[in-house]
Amino acid sequence: MIERYQTQEMRRIFHADNRFALFIEIEALLLQALPKSLRIPAADIKALRALQKHIDATAIERIEAATRHEVTAFLEWIWGRLKNRPAIAKYLHLGLTSSDLMDTALSCQIDQAFGTLKTSLLETLRL
Repeated sequence: MIERYQTQEMRRIFHADNRFALFIEIEALLLQALPKSLRIPAADIKALRALQKHIDATAIERIEAATRHEVTAFLEWIWGRLKNRPAIAKYLHLGLTSSDLMDTALSCQIDQAFGTLKTSLLETLRL
Protein backbone atom coordinates (compact mmCIF):
# COMPACT_ATOMS: atom_id res chain seq x y z
CA MET A 1 0.00 0.00 0.00
CA ILE A 2 1.19 3.48 -0.79
CA GLU A 3 2.49 4.94 2.45
CA ARG A 4 0.49 8.17 2.33
CA TYR A 5 -2.74 6.13 2.30
CA GLN A 6 -1.83 4.02 5.32
CA THR A 7 -3.23 4.68 8.72
CA GLN A 8 -0.94 4.18 11.71
CA GLU A 9 -2.89 1.07 12.68
CA MET A 10 -2.63 -0.47 9.20
CA ARG A 11 1.08 0.32 9.15
CA ARG A 12 1.44 -1.48 12.51
CA ILE A 13 -0.58 -4.49 11.33
CA PHE A 14 1.49 -5.00 8.18
CA HIS A 15 4.85 -4.14 9.74
CA ALA A 16 7.49 -6.87 9.96
CA ASP A 17 7.41 -6.73 13.78
CA ASN A 18 3.75 -7.77 13.81
CA ARG A 19 4.36 -10.46 11.17
CA PHE A 20 7.19 -11.95 13.23
CA ALA A 21 5.09 -11.73 16.42
CA LEU A 22 2.42 -13.71 14.60
CA PHE A 23 5.06 -16.22 13.46
CA ILE A 24 5.98 -16.71 17.12
CA GLU A 25 2.36 -17.18 18.16
CA ILE A 26 1.77 -19.73 15.41
CA GLU A 27 4.91 -21.65 16.39
CA ALA A 28 3.90 -21.53 20.08
CA LEU A 29 0.45 -22.89 19.26
CA LEU A 30 2.06 -25.69 17.26
CA LEU A 31 4.31 -26.59 20.20
CA GLN A 32 1.29 -26.65 22.52
CA ALA A 33 -0.56 -28.96 20.12
CA LEU A 34 2.25 -31.53 19.93
CA PRO A 35 1.76 -34.74 21.91
CA LYS A 36 2.47 -34.59 25.64
CA SER A 37 4.93 -37.47 25.17
CA LEU A 38 7.36 -35.00 23.55
CA ARG A 39 7.58 -33.21 26.92
CA ILE A 40 7.82 -29.63 25.75
CA PRO A 41 8.05 -27.60 28.95
CA ALA A 42 5.42 -24.88 29.34
CA ALA A 43 8.27 -22.57 30.41
CA ASP A 44 9.87 -23.03 26.98
CA ILE A 45 6.67 -21.99 25.22
CA LYS A 46 6.38 -19.04 27.59
CA ALA A 47 9.98 -18.03 26.78
CA LEU A 48 9.18 -18.26 23.08
CA ARG A 49 6.12 -16.05 23.47
CA ALA A 50 8.14 -13.55 25.53
CA LEU A 51 10.20 -12.87 22.40
CA GLN A 52 7.13 -11.24 20.83
CA LYS A 53 7.95 -8.12 22.85
CA HIS A 54 11.59 -8.10 21.75
CA ILE A 55 11.44 -8.67 18.01
CA ASP A 56 14.39 -7.27 16.10
CA ALA A 57 13.22 -7.19 12.49
CA THR A 58 16.48 -5.56 11.43
CA ALA A 59 18.49 -8.47 12.86
CA ILE A 60 16.19 -10.97 11.15
CA GLU A 61 16.58 -9.08 7.87
CA ARG A 62 20.39 -9.23 8.25
CA ILE A 63 20.19 -13.00 8.74
CA GLU A 64 17.88 -13.19 5.73
CA ALA A 65 20.47 -11.41 3.60
CA ALA A 66 22.78 -14.37 4.27
CA THR A 67 20.21 -17.19 4.17
CA ARG A 68 18.09 -15.67 1.39
CA HIS A 69 15.04 -17.15 3.13
CA GLU A 70 12.79 -15.18 5.50
CA VAL A 71 11.52 -18.11 7.56
CA THR A 72 14.97 -19.65 7.94
CA ALA A 73 16.24 -16.26 9.12
CA PHE A 74 13.37 -16.00 11.60
CA LEU A 75 14.02 -19.50 12.96
CA GLU A 76 17.76 -18.82 13.30
CA TRP A 77 16.98 -15.63 15.21
CA ILE A 78 14.70 -17.59 17.59
CA TRP A 79 17.24 -20.38 18.09
CA GLY A 80 19.92 -17.78 18.84
CA ARG A 81 17.83 -16.38 21.67
CA LEU A 82 16.59 -19.67 23.12
CA LYS A 83 19.81 -21.72 22.96
CA ASN A 84 19.21 -23.08 26.45
CA ARG A 85 15.82 -24.53 25.48
CA PRO A 86 16.49 -27.89 23.76
CA ALA A 87 12.79 -28.61 23.14
CA ILE A 88 12.53 -25.36 21.17
CA ALA A 89 15.59 -26.28 19.10
CA LYS A 90 14.22 -29.75 18.44
CA TYR A 91 10.52 -29.14 17.83
CA LEU A 92 10.15 -25.53 16.64
CA HIS A 93 8.60 -25.49 13.16
CA LEU A 94 8.10 -29.29 13.24
CA GLY A 95 5.80 -30.34 10.40
CA LEU A 96 5.37 -26.85 9.00
CA THR A 97 6.41 -25.49 5.66
CA SER A 98 7.47 -21.89 5.23
CA SER A 99 4.22 -21.29 3.36
CA ASP A 100 2.22 -22.68 6.28
CA LEU A 101 3.77 -20.11 8.57
CA MET A 102 3.70 -17.16 6.17
CA ASP A 103 0.19 -17.80 4.84
CA THR A 104 -1.26 -18.26 8.33
CA ALA A 105 0.41 -15.06 9.54
CA LEU A 106 -0.88 -13.16 6.51
CA SER A 107 -4.39 -14.46 7.19
CA CYS A 108 -4.09 -13.17 10.76
CA GLN A 109 -2.89 -9.79 9.49
CA ILE A 110 -5.84 -9.58 7.11
CA ASP A 111 -8.18 -10.46 9.99
CA GLN A 112 -6.60 -7.72 12.12
CA ALA A 113 -6.93 -5.24 9.26
CA PHE A 114 -10.57 -6.21 8.71
CA GLY A 115 -11.26 -5.67 12.40
CA THR A 116 -9.77 -2.19 12.15
CA LEU A 117 -11.76 -1.37 9.01
CA LYS A 118 -14.97 -2.71 10.57
CA THR A 119 -14.48 -0.55 13.67
CA SER A 120 -13.79 2.53 11.54
CA LEU A 121 -16.79 1.88 9.34
CA LEU A 122 -19.12 1.41 12.31
CA GLU A 123 -17.82 4.63 13.88
CA THR A 124 -18.39 6.47 10.58
CA LEU A 125 -21.93 5.12 10.28
CA ARG A 126 -22.76 6.37 13.79
CA LEU A 127 -21.90 9.94 12.79
